[in-house]
Amino acid sequence: PVRSQQREPEFGDGAGDAPQVVPLLGPHGPDAPALVSALGEACQMADIFEDLPGDLAAGRCHLPRGDLRDLGLEPADLLSGGRREALDELVDRQLTRWQSLLEEAVPVTGAVEAACRPFLHVLLLGAQLQYDEAALLRSRVLTDGVAPLTPAATARRPPATVRPGHAMPGHVAVIMDGNRRWARRRGLLAWQGHHAGGRALIRLVNAALRLGIRHLTVYAFSTENWNRAQQELVTLFAAAADAALQGAAWLHELGVRVRWCGRRDRIEQSLAAALALLESMTFGNDVLNLTVCVDYGGRDELAAAARALAAEAVAGTLRPEDIGPDDLARCLYAPGLPDVDLLIRTSGEQRLSNFLPWQLAYAELLFTPDQWPDFGLAQLREA
Repeated sequence: PVRSQQREPEFGDGAGDAPQVVPLLGPHGPDAPALVSALGEACQMADIFEDLPGDLAAGRCHLPRGDLRDLGLEPADLLSGGRREALDELVDRQLTRWQSLLEEAVPVTGAVEAACRPFLHVLLLGAQLQYDEAALLRSRVLTDGVAPLTPAATARRPPATVRPGHAMPGHVAVIMDGNRRWARRRGLLAWQGHHAGGRALIRLVNAALRLGIRHLTVYAFSTENWNRAQQELVTLFAAAADAALQGAAWLHELGVRVRWCGRRDRIEQSLAAALALLESMTFGNDVLNLTVCVDYGGRDELAAAARALAAEAVAGTLRPEDIGPDDLARCLYAPGLPDVDLLIRTSGEQRLSNFLPWQLAYAELLFTPDQWPDFGLAQLREA
């Protein structure tokens, strides 16, 4: 919606439109209008930040005038580049409101009919991705704006910088922990936590591209996760398969190569087919190597490599006394995967959980209390 130029703009005005939209979404419960309104306002903020440079150049300012007055700023100051601290504070205030709206809107997919959930899921993800970009730029967003969410526009974004004196790790691995706890803390169902975790994974891929990381490996499903309830597994596999298929074109256009690391004989067929398609489709890409560990266990991987080497020894193609580290490495699930430079585990747990024991030999380890769905570009850059 276009803001009236006759009054001071304030975010959070979309509640009046929600009653008109909600009936089309098949609402469940009395909270649906407020949730849809919050999502609409979050998307509106993404729109405002995309258009900031053009609007300011044309003399239009859609940021709250009260914030400008508090900071002693005039609309003309926003393009001047001066008073950087005040401009950063101005943007930070909007980011705080934006984050609050995103947090408020999170349950929206559970408040509508199942057929409408993918649409709202995509809207929420888009607003989160644009929030990440604005948080990365801070006051530079006033002059640079936020590029539209298209692969071509995303690919043209210049890599973000890190703090002086800090080297960018070549290979980052992430144990994505905390989806269910994140959901319980908000009174949501487990499937909503897994969907939020899926959005966080796409945000992570986008963040790795922005930061210039070449190798990213994520722990998506471990051999121990088979102990979960059958219905949760069915929901998890279906959501993962849908996400893989829906994101295939986006990943390919951005130059991401996807590899599946783990056992391939037990996963639900639709998910296995989606992962195999992603591998084949993105095989020739080299901007970012994304390794997805599904039905993965480090001890199983090492045991399988040992069996392969034993078979070679029995066949007489390899002498046992000649076996070295390179031989074992070539028999792992994902041969050629480089050593991990930085391992991140979310949700406060401080253990490796049978993840990449071979590749983690020299890694730096970072355990963060953030639950996985809350992990975004800012957190990865800080790590």
